[in-house]
Amino acid sequence: MEIHNLMEDEVIRIIREIAEEDDRSQANGYCTSPECQMDAACFVLNRVPQQYVTSGRGLAHLQNEFRDNPQLGVALVTLAHEGLRRVSTFQRSYYAPSGIAQQDGNRGPGPAYHFPAIRGRLLDCLTFAPVVEVDVWLNQDGKPSEMVNGRWQNPYNIVENTAGSYLFWPAPVPAPGEGEKRMFDFEVTVPESNEFEVLHHFFKLEITASELDDRTLRLTRDYMLQDLFLVRR
Repeated sequence: MEIHNLMEDEVIRIIREIAEEDDRSQANGYCTSPECQMDAACFVLNRVPQQYVTSGRGLAHLQNEFRDNPQLGVALVTLAHEGLRRVSTFQRSYYAPSGIAQQDGNRGPGPAYHFPAIRGRLLDCLTFAPVVEVDVWLNQDGKPSEMVNGRWQNPYNIVENTAGSYLFWPAPVPAPGEGEKRMFDFEVTVPESNEFEVLHHFFKLEITASELDDRTLRLTRDYMLQDLFLVRR
C-alpha cells in the first residue's frame, strides 16, 4: 500500500498552469523552467496542510473537498504566485532558462538501473559529535558518481545545520533489458584534512533494471548507510 499526498498533485497542477500562462503572456516574467516550478511547489507545500490518501475512496473524498472549498483553491493559487516570484528573484545555479528543461544524467528511453537516494552521517570518533565543514564524495565503480540532476552535489559539503548528514542520488544507468540485475560498487570517501585522516567506506548495491523513469524522491526508498566515524590526526 502506498501513501500519497493529494496536495502535491493540486499544487503542481496549479503551478504548471500558472507557468504555462506566463510563458504565453509574459505578464509576470516568472522563471518557469521545471527546476523553478519544483522549487515553487516545495515553497507552497511547506506552507499548507498535508492531505494523505491510501485508496480510491480517500482520493474521491479529498477531490470533493477541494471542489467544495473554493477558498482553499484561492489560497493555493496565491501561494503558488508567491513561490514563483521568490524562485524567480533568487534563482539558483542549477536553474535552466525558462521553458528549457535541464537534462538529467543518463536520461533516455528504455530500461535502466534506478538507484535509491543514499544517505548517512559522519561523526567525530572521539566526541561522537556530527562533523561539519567537510566534503564527502560518492564514487561509483571507481569514479565520482554522476548525480540525477544539477540539484544534487558530488561532493556533498556538510554544514552545521545538517548535523553531519549527507545525501546523494545517483543518476540511472542504462540497462540491457528490464528485469536485469547488476551489482554496483560504491565508495564513500572523505579526503584527508588538517583535522581528520582520510576515510574510505565501501558498499555494494544490487539493482534490478526497470522501464520506470521515476524522478520523484521517495524517502521510503532511501538506502541508509551506517554511521561513519572520522579519525582525528
